[in-house]
Amino acid sequence: IKILIIIPIIYLIIKLYLINIIYIFDLIATILSRIISLFTKRRNKIVYKNLELVFGNRLSDNDKHKIMINSYKLLIINALISIHQRFFINNNYLLNFYSINFTNDFKNKKMIFVMMHYGIFYDFTTFFKINGKMICNFKMHNKFAQELIWNSNNFKNKIIGVNAGNLKYYFNENKHMILPTDQKGSRYKEDIIFLNNKCKFHDYPVNIQKVTNRPISLIY
Repeated sequence: IKILIIIPIIYLIIKLYLINIIYIFDLIATILSRIISLFTKRRNKIVYKNLELVFGNRLSDNDKHKIMINSYKLLIINALISIHQRFFINNNYLLNFYSINFTNDFKNKKMIFVMMHYGIFYDFTTFFKINGKMICNFKMHNKFAQELIWNSNNFKNKIIGVNAGNLKYYFNENKHMILPTDQKGSRYKEDIIFLNNKCKFHDYPVNIQKVTNRPISLIY
């Protein structure tokens, strides 16, 4: 009798957790972001300096602090979303939080989607529901994190997680391709103008486009 009572209760708790998961993540991230900021003083100074370069003296110290805390908060939310992906593949818990809408013609093309390191890049199962089968290119040096996020039979025939070094073997797959992108100046040769200064920016999405003839689209 106890087991018959406990099992439905556990199921109900899990169901409520998943239905309200983004709000739970937000609460966890709000608490952790403030704690983390107490132990990252060197990084905090870098954030403040970057904000000064962009906004000059138009931001108060309070505004800078809010932006910094929110950046940590988003980092935590992204991490929580990514490690929960295996639970999202068969439901639409996060789908309503996006406004991306592709036409059928767009869906039928083999695209290269270039994404920033936040948002839907870490929620690839929801992007799969919007846009269909795909190859996700990731850069991970931590084997445990890689297994935690990508090692799931739930992704079979739907989402292929590919480490950066093996992406070339999947160029001919009949699936969309997702590439993360950020500024890694020491690795690339292309110059761009940012804040009126020249800096290095990577060009590998363009190089892949030249090889595969896939159209490129930026997704934020």
